[in-house]
Amino acid sequence: AEVFVEEISRRLAERGHDVTVLTARLSRSLPLTESMDGVRIVRIGFGIRIDKYLYPLWAFLKSLAIQHDIAYGVLESYAGVALALYKLFTRRPAILNLQSGTLDDWRRGRGLNLIFRRFIHTMPDKVHAISRHLASRARWLGAKKVVVIPNGIDLKKFTMSAPRDPKKIVCVGRLYPVKGQQYLLEAMPDVQKRFPDVKLHLIGDGPD
Repeated sequence: AEVFVEEISRRLAERGHDVTVLTARLSRSLPLTESMDGVRIVRIGFGIRIDKYLYPLWAFLKSLAIQHDIAYGVLESYAGVALALYKLFTRRPAILNLQSGTLDDWRRGRGLNLIFRRFIHTMPDKVHAISRHLASRARWLGAKKVVVIPNGIDLKKFTMSAPRDPKKIVCVGRLYPVKGQQYLLEAMPDVQKRFPDVKLHLIGDGPD
């Protein structure tokens, strides 16, 4: 999501748009404001741990003091709450970007938590999901206008010179339960019964 924000902001700025990014001040050593590649960065908070919990309120209040035409919240957590508050008290257009599958955990979808998640997904004018799965979750939560636009890659940065290897399976992704590598691991014994020489290569990092 952080790379997404950087790329979208920079590309919009290159096209002549005035872009301001409201983000948490993760360290006291970071300046409150600065400009990077034509994008204005505004950091909110004191650089302490509690900042992230206060971010939704502070980001909403800070947005009222900045002249703008549209608000775009990235991630359906803290920024999503800020965007829902923004839409509750303003009539300006607001778009929510969905990137996270970790909220699919059933324990996060009951009672008041479910009401809160529906509030986040239904307040924006439009929801931008990076996958069909996230789009279906948003619709289940009540979102009406949902569009799927996958994250892009810059093909100029990659070369496809590696030879094809029918004996190699490669999986690239964050090593986190929601990514589903466990199902691939469980399937490998059956795969190797039919193709004994096949090897699985997991590329990524994370708690698993």
